[in-house]
Amino acid sequence: MRPIRPDSNAASASTRRSLLHRVGTVAAAGALTSLAGCLEGRPIGSETSCNGHTIEPGVDLAGADLSGCDLSGADLTDADLSGADLSETDLFLADFEGADLTEANLEGAAVVASTLFDADVQGATFSGASFAGVDFSGESFPDVDLSGADLSDTDVSNADLSGADLTDADLTNVTFDGTDLSGATLAGTDLTEADLSSATLTGATVGSLDLSDEDLAGADLVETDLTEADLSSADLSGADLTDAILHDADLAAADLSDATLRGTDFEGADLRNVNLSGADLTGATWHDGRHCETEGCF
Repeated sequence: MRPIRPDSNAASASTRRSLLHRVGTVAAAGALTSLAGCLEGRPIGSETSCNGHTIEPGVDLAGADLSGCDLSGADLTDADLSGADLSETDLFLADFEGADLTEANLEGAAVVASTLFDADVQGATFSGASFAGVDFSGESFPDVDLSGADLSDTDVSNADLSGADLTDADLTNVTFDGTDLSGATLAGTDLTEADLSSATLTGATVGSLDLSDEDLAGADLVETDLTEADLSSADLSGADLTDAILHDADLAAADLSDATLRGTDFEGADLRNVNLSGADLTGATWHDGRHCETEGCF
């Protein structure tokens, strides 16, 4: 989704009315969107300034203080924002395509319906930011701080979120189709209606999440830390849990049929009524220290 750049004031007025209609569902979802820039007569995407800095495509704003600015609709394509302070900034419909946001601080920013295509966000902080309406599909966000961020209803299909800190993030109804979450921290996240079945979670720290009834069939959970996770009645059929840690996890009535459980640590786990038919339990360890093989636990 790109910011719209009308050619005239009349077109701007029409565009503003259109935008109000188009973002209605975003606002209804509780996103903290500000339409101030759209309603003041300023053409969306026009050149602006903030804190003494000119806002335009390709501008060098490395290390600049843009905190608290209203940059709604700003065109910052190919801009250098490395190390810039964009905390609490309104970035509704802003265009960051190709921008350098390395080490930038966007804590608490409203990155609503913005474009981040091909932006470099390595080392950036998005803690507490709102991303309603942002398309992350195919984007690269490794090792980024997204703790406490609102990513509800976003599409992160095929995105690289390896090593990302998603602690306490709102991931309600997020599409994780083919997403790389290896090494990511997901403790305390809200995964209501989210689909993690085709995500890569190798080495991720999930913590005591409620994943009950979740469809995780065929999921890559190699070396994933699922300590105290609620996986009751979850579908883990065919999943790869090699060397995963399931200390004190609730697996009651879970389906682990045909799962790979080689070296999996089930210490303290609740395995009542779990389905282990066809599972590879080579080297798996039970709560009482017994070792489990395909023939049973000893």
